[in-house]
Amino acid sequence: MAASFRELEARRVALAAGREAKAGLSPLADALFDNAEAHLAADAKLLEDVRRLLDG
Repeated sequence: MAASFRELEARRVALAAGREAKAGLSPLADALFDNAEAHLAADAKLLEDVRRLLDG
């Protein structure tokens, strides 16, 4: 489980770097980054829920 959290954080860091590198490129790029961030947030919530259920 810890490896999953580390991988998720690595993806968040990479996504933030990509967003910064492509800042102002186009509204479409912004929308794609927003979508990717929403997916990562959903993945983080799922991992938290699974951890809570396994610990509980």
